Amino acid sequence: MKKTVAVIGAATPFGMAISRGLAAAGYPILLTDHVELYLSPLPFSLPLVLARIKISVPHADVRLVLSERDASWEADIVFPAVRREALLALSRKIKDVVTGKIVVGLTGRLEEMHDDTGKSAIPAAAGALASLFPHSKIVSATVITGRGRAGEPGLAGNIEHVLVSGDDHEAISSVAQLIRDAGFKTLKGGTPAPH
Repeated sequence: MKKTVAVIGAATPFGMAISRGLAAAGYPILLTDHVELYLSPLPFSLPLVLARIKISVPHADVRLVLSERDASWEADIVFPAVRREALLALSRKIKDVVTGKIVVGLTGRLEEMHDDTGKSAIPAAAGALASLFPHSKIVSATVITGRGRAGEPGLAGNIEHVLVSGDDHEAISSVAQLIRDAGFKTLKGGTPAPH
């Protein structure tokens, strides 16, 4: 049985890309988003994200959850696709319900990963997450951008590889598999991850 994934920040470009990829791979996905977690307007709305996923993956096991806390409680793996500045507010909401769970810290490697405001589109570093969620298994997913792939809009089209690292081997393997299943190439410790 595939792990349930909560994407907090599903209306961000990366949140939408990972949600769509995981839904296509058959993962149960919980989408949540709250505008107060962001410093600028979001490019999508949650209903739009859900509609786009359902159009491209009609059989998707995906649903909207109104609170980050409820989504994190139900999930096995939590992707906080929110800006670094929003992490403290988010941690106050979900810290106690992600104890022992995998929390994925997203970082960007190249400067060209920006949204319309010019701010980095890849938000939270794993180091910041480790201090905010000390009882969770933190896995770093560093997005490495490239020229983009034809037919893929926005940020998703620029992702070339995702470098997965952390201290917990089982958690790293779970996240690497999840990212590969979502359609992205992974690297582990700077070398290609086993398939």
